[in-house]
Amino acid sequence: MTAAQPSETSATQPSACARQGQVTEARRSPSDGPARERTVLAAAEHFLRERAAGEAQRTVLRAALEQIGAHLGRAEPPPFYLSCVHVPLLAYAAVRGASEPALPLAVACVFVHAGLDLLDDVMDGDLPPGWRERPAQAVLAGATLTGALAPLALAAVDASAHTVLALQRLLAEAGLQISAGQQADVSAAHTSEIPGATELARLAEQKTGGEVALYAALAARLAGAPSAAAKQWAAFGRALGAARQLRMDCFDLFAAQPGKDLAAGTRTLPIALFYEDLPAAERPAFRALLTRAEREDVAQRTIREKLVAAGILQSCAVVVESYCVRAHTALAAAGAREPAAGELRAMIDDCSFFNGRPGQDMVSNP
Repeated sequence: MTAAQPSETSATQPSACARQGQVTEARRSPSDGPARERTVLAAAEHFLRERAAGEAQRTVLRAALEQIGAHLGRAEPPPFYLSCVHVPLLAYAAVRGASEPALPLAVACVFVHAGLDLLDDVMDGDLPPGWRERPAQAVLAGATLTGALAPLALAAVDASAHTVLALQRLLAEAGLQISAGQQADVSAAHTSEIPGATELARLAEQKTGGEVALYAALAARLAGAPSAAAKQWAAFGRALGAARQLRMDCFDLFAAQPGKDLAAGTRTLPIALFYEDLPAAERPAFRALLTRAEREDVAQRTIREKLVAAGILQSCAVVVESYCVRAHTALAAAGAREPAAGELRAMIDDCSFFNGRPGQDMVSNP
């Protein structure tokens, strides 16, 4: 796989899209990323067929895997859609030189992501068609994927008992952190209070950042990376996950039709940045507008227009870029080897608003 070429656009200036208040999705780059995703998803489905306790359970869990792989049906799938596939394989290859031994690890990461994705949709109230009519099944599938299949997949990794136990511990510890982040996210939804921008950025680090950090940390541990390097791998994943989440939040607010976050009452970084600069006398009216946006398209459009006029997308771009810089720094400090390091750098650059490359609508997944 070849990495995307670095942009020649100055990193001190946002892209034309950001300056004009537009959000594009992660750029395409020459890549066999979709082929890598198909390979891992096929391996995950094979593991599922062998381990599921009956056809009914197998059918429900297969539907969860199909959901996270639906983008592969596009004519031109994006190159780095599933971090749960690319990060563990590329991080392992960046330490050891080859990715094949990490395939069972990537299968475990796919189960983690598929389960978390479903549970997040349930809690946000935006289950996709096919699940909307059966939320209890979605909860059950999410819990089974994260709590049963992911640990079983880790147990199947070709490693010593000591290493497998360390991988299981990393999974459990990450689960606690991600759960705490989700709890904070759910508590903040549908309330009149608007968290600060710093708090929301940290929440992105804890949730999506924690998830991607887990993938990188698992790969580093399996590859036998030294302790100092393993810490840098986790820092890389945390920064990359936060950057991807915050960019996706920008897409949802500024470009998605319809946007899910406003309808769900979810407060994201663009809203927090705008609210912090709003005079106290104007804040009650804006909070009322947010409430109306949960059910009115007109209110959603009004909010978008206000934020674009205030230059909030440019402010968000700076925050996202700070996480991109952190990810690049940690990746270099981890001593990542080529060519995998080049692909990981391309994943970071895919999040940036500052490279000026043309793109398409962003709907990227951790």
